[in-house]
Amino acid sequence: FFLLFAVMNTPEEKQEETLALPCPSDADNADTIQGGESYALDSLGPIVINEDGTTSRITNWSNMTEEEQKRVMRIIPKRNEKRRAKLLAENKDVEVHVQ
Repeated sequence: FFLLFAVMNTPEEKQEETLALPCPSDADNADTIQGGESYALDSLGPIVINEDGTTSRITNWSNMTEEEQKRVMRIIPKRNEKRRAKLLAENKDVEVHVQ
């Protein structure tokens, strides 16, 4: 038992740094909303309706150029509407998953 304990706590072992919470001054810059208010999540990009009815977002939205984002915003709503209509015709619900 002592030998095992001594091996586990050798000086060569790296000590993990404890992560700290953000400073209160960082939280002061955060947007806040009150009950009943709405908040646009435009910076996350559009919600995509997948063929199985689940939803997702475009993961690289923030890395896209403005021209790419405009193109996506022209295509996604049309595709979403077609997929939504197909799912409704099949009597399936669209599942919204926020990540």
